[in-house]
Amino acid sequence: MRPSLTKPIHICFDSHVHGILEGWYSILEKTRENVTILELWDNLAIGPLKPENPALRKAVLQETGTEEVADSFCDDYRAFLQALTTLPPDRPCYVWASDSPHERTGVALAGACLATQRDTFFLCDSAALVRHFEVEDWGARDALMAQAPVAETKVWAALWEKLKGENAPLRIVKDGLPCSAPADFFDPWLRADLAQYPEEDDFHIAFHSMEQYQATYGGTFSIYYLMHRTAVLQKERTE
Repeated sequence: MRPSLTKPIHICFDSHVHGILEGWYSILEKTRENVTILELWDNLAIGPLKPENPALRKAVLQETGTEEVADSFCDDYRAFLQALTTLPPDRPCYVWASDSPHERTGVALAGACLATQRDTFFLCDSAALVRHFEVEDWGARDALMAQAPVAETKVWAALWEKLKGENAPLRIVKDGLPCSAPADFFDPWLRADLAQYPEEDDFHIAFHSMEQYQATYGGTFSIYYLMHRTAVLQKERTE
């Protein structure tokens, strides 16, 4: 039996999705009362996952060129995890994710945190949410929530433990699930693009490789990380 859509808890791992959820409630309900929207601002596709330390996560993002890492990052991170482990178990929980690895890895983290309080949650398509919002299809949010498949927290929690155990430099998505990848995963594409487009800057080289990733795996990957790897390869070529 599907739960009521009232008093929902929304969890997301993308600032754009967070803004859309906030906007949707402002437009339709004119209020956020009885609605909880939680966002973790982190790119969990990049860098080691343990030790589970917000300062380490912040350092990884800064090292790989991610812009605008807030001064409050560590406090916000701890507040998110605290909130996630103390949610009322009687309210329906919706976790939003696309096929992008930072969001899918976030689902695994959510599963681990939610496992102490509930057996299931609803896994919603954030990419579809964005598409419908952009064309002002205001009925789509509730439809996506009502149609969302049930996900078992223990399955995603086990995946989180697996990813932490591997503690790889990157995560990508295959068949809807995040999996570990080496730091040089994108290098073959980047090297080919550097050879094919010798006059283009790092951003455009990175963008070409991101398009190839999208065509192969779906979802997107951080353009900042791809620019970081492009710079590393450029430096190797000149040494």
